[in-house]
Amino acid sequence: PFAGLVAGRAFRGTYTDYELTGRDGSVQLQLPGPPRHAVGDAVTWGIGRAWVLPDEPVRAPNDDPAGAPAAQPSAVSAPG
Repeated sequence: PFAGLVAGRAFRGTYTDYELTGRDGSVQLQLPGPPRHAVGDAVTWGIGRAWVLPDEPVRAPNDDPAGAPAAQPSAVSAPG
């Protein structure tokens, strides 16, 4: 797990967004439910799953070059 401090939080109804800061920068984290951590709290977090994103748009073999690019993968982080 990585160590961080809660620099910001926002309750969004069914989930809470957090901004965590650490020695290497900051990361955005989303947890289900109401706030669990206050601004200034020390927390740990880890990566639950991740995908490497390509440098160029990815097209399916049957995509029309004039059309929209194929869907891109995304990344998810989770508490550590």
